[in-house]
Amino acid sequence: MDRPTFAAAINCMDGRTIIPATEWIKQHLKVDCVDMITEPGMIGAFAAQDERLLHSVKRMLQISLRAHATRTVVLVAHFDCVGNPVPKEKQLQQLSRSIQILRSWEFPEIERIIGIWLNEQFQAELIEDHRLRETQDS
Repeated sequence: MDRPTFAAAINCMDGRTIIPATEWIKQHLKVDCVDMITEPGMIGAFAAQDERLLHSVKRMLQISLRAHATRTVVLVAHFDCVGNPVPKEKQLQQLSRSIQILRSWEFPEIERIIGIWLNEQFQAELIEDHRLRETQDS
């Protein structure tokens, strides 16, 4: 049996975001599974460089990268975030900052970092897509 393929998502814990983010990732990245790393208001706390949070995310991400051979990480911001109650424009700035922070970690396993926004209907919109190195399929 073939090993399932994985991506990782750094997402808010809001239950409205889990299924739409997972479905978008599986469809657009052609992976079987998504390791979901969650925290209330994740993008806001990540961008603010909350040390406790960053340490926890790094640890969980290392597990996904090493145990599941994850190569793509998706950061998710969303409409009506109770844990990060700021306007969309601010969340998109935080999303971009969070991507910069993740890139600075220099995990050699990560080939691609994507940022998505879940709108009022919780439909995913691609915001940023960074290829850090060529994938084996390229």
